[in-house]
Amino acid sequence: MGMHLRRADADDLAALLVIESASYPEPWDEATFRSFLSDPSTVCLVLVDELGIIGYALGLTSLGMSQLLSIAVFPARRGSGLATQLLDALVAECRARGASYMRLEVRSANRSARRLYDAYGFSMIGLRPRYYGDDDALIMSLNL
Repeated sequence: MGMHLRRADADDLAALLVIESASYPEPWDEATFRSFLSDPSTVCLVLVDELGIIGYALGLTSLGMSQLLSIAVFPARRGSGLATQLLDALVAECRARGASYMRLEVRSANRSARRLYDAYGFSMIGLRPRYYGDDDALIMSLNL
């Protein structure tokens, strides 16, 4: 079967929550994911292999802009380019929906995510001091 990308739906909630909890110190809850999945301005893509969902990318498009809300890969599968694959697909979808740029916020201490975004071409455009309580948020942008 191999790996493939598809849009997430409500049946994917349990897997999304497992990956979210394994990836973030303050994970989103089921109600938050349900809200995103039911919102037509959001795009949630999942990467699936023979064992199930191994990663997701969640973005929002509105009025010519897009926001990367979250991207995560199951910890045991990190480091093999899967996040880049997810980001490629999300960027393509946001571009197809008319977005001309993508913004994101990332913890300054999240070095692996920062490496991904730097390598992808995102530029730092701002800083929100102590946005995460104990850590700053870097605001990054990418022209699509």
